[in-house]
Parts: sequence; structure tokens; C-alpha cells
Amino acid sequence: MRRPGWNPTRRNRKIGTEDQGWRKQNRLVIPSCWGADWRDDRPFWERLNNPIRVPLTVHGSPIQIIVEETRADTLHAATVDDVVEVLRHVPPDDMAGLQQFVLRQPTRKEQILSGCWGRMAYHCAHLTPDHDGPAVFLEAGRPKGRFTWPTRQSLDSQKELDRLRADGHTISTGRRAHVIEFTLETVRATQLYRTLLHEIGHWRDFLEKVERPYEQRPESDHGGWGRLYDAYFARPGQEREAYAHRYADTLRQTLFDRGVLPFDRKYDPERIDRLGLRRADFAAV
Repeated sequence: MRRPGWNPTRRNRKIGTEDQGWRKQNRLVIPSCWGADWRDDRPFWERLNNPIRVPLTVHGSPIQIIVEETRADTLHAATVDDVVEVLRHVPPDDMAGLQQFVLRQPTRKEQILSGCWGRMAYHCAHLTPDHDGPAVFLEAGRPKGRFTWPTRQSLDSQKELDRLRADGHTISTGRRAHVIEFTLETVRATQLYRTLLHEIGHWRDFLEKVERPYEQRPESDHGGWGRLYDAYFARPGQEREAYAHRYADTLRQTLFDRGVLPFDRKYDPERIDRLGLRRADFAAV
């Protein structure tokens, strides 16, 4: 027996909404697996396509720069020698244990959903077969173009906009959006003189609050690293970002005052060939 007041012509208010499942099947997300038959538990930034690993030495310690193959429409703004030149002027103690640097090619979907200049990964277990540990990533992108930011910005976003302007990007403001125009040189300035130092700042923060306190622990403290690790990430994200910004701003200004920065792009085709790299990853050929 139908309930009183039931009307078969009445439209369900959930039709066409997410409660009924609308758009759930085609929601834009970064997939967690490569294929349909098996799972891949690596973070998406560790899934490198045709990478080339270049062993080098900085401050007398071995490092490894991993270069992922780029798409036809993108380039790595910073070259391997660019990265090494900056690392030579970073205090060695700030890089203790940091041996992996990755020039990575994000997918188009990743650029839409998780676009960034670079990132710090505190533990990477799949970049190389015989080594795991922290890594700094710098993302490839188009050599020239533009992107927009809404005009309504938080205080932190406004500061980032000022940093982009200082890096040399051309910024124009309309009624609803800021339009940021970039070139290969301005992207290189952002990634090499600021992002790289910023991510190293995150690692120094981690060293001071997790790694070095753990090394000084009493022998009886067997679970201390986990507590320090949890406490580090329990801090507000803004606090960790502020530390990395201060570190990068201070070191960047010091290197500019000393005349270390800026410097011309170190692109030598013959050097690229000797390292076994692909010219097309760094320049249009």
C-alpha cells in the first residue's frame, strides 16, 4: 500500500546531485595505479618515466640528480649544472642526508590538480634501487605561457604573488584575476634561486626537529623518532612554510650580496651528451 501523500510525478531532489552519484565516475583525480590489473602504492611524484640518473659530488659528498624525460611541449628550466652550482653554496650541514634531486615531468592532470614549482619529499623509497631517503623535486613546465590567480587572495598568497613579481614574472591585474606571464628565464629564477632553497629549508627544519634530536636520544628511547616525526607534522603548515621561506630569503639574499646569484643558464650541449642526458629535456631541438 502506498504511503499517504505519495506522488509518482514528484521529482527526487537528489537527481543530478553528488548524493545520487552525478559526476562521481568522471571526477578529476590523480590515479593511484598505473593499470587496471595491479596497484601501485608509490606516491605520484615517485612514478618517473624513463629517468636518467646522474651521480655527482657536492661538498665532497655523493649526490644524485635524476632527470625525467619531458613532453614535447615542456622543458626543465634548471639544468643539472645549474642545480649543482646553487648546491655548492648551500651550507653542507643544511644538506646532511639530502642526496637526491629530481627534475620531474608532471602529467597534465597533476599540473591541474597539484601544480607547483617543486616539492620536498622526506622519504622516497622507489627512486633508486639501492637508496631511499629524502629528495627535492623541481617540476618541468612550458617554456613560455601564462596562468591566472583570483584577485581575492589570502595574506600568504599575496606574499607569494610579490615573490613571483620579484622573480621577474610579468603580473597584470584585472577585475577578477591576476594574470602571471612567465618565460623560461623567470621560471628558472623561481625554481633555482627560491624554490630549491625553500625545499632545502624544509629539510633543515626537519633535521633540527627530528633527525638531530633523535641522534642525541638516550639509548633506552627506542620509539623516539616516531614521536618526533609526528610532532613535526603536527605543527601548523603555515609555521613550517614560514620557516622555509625565512631560510630561502636569507640565503638567497646572502648569495646575491656575494655575487653568486644570478648566473647565466649552464646549458652546454656537449656536457649534456657526456652526462648521458637528452638535449630535448632542456632546450627545444
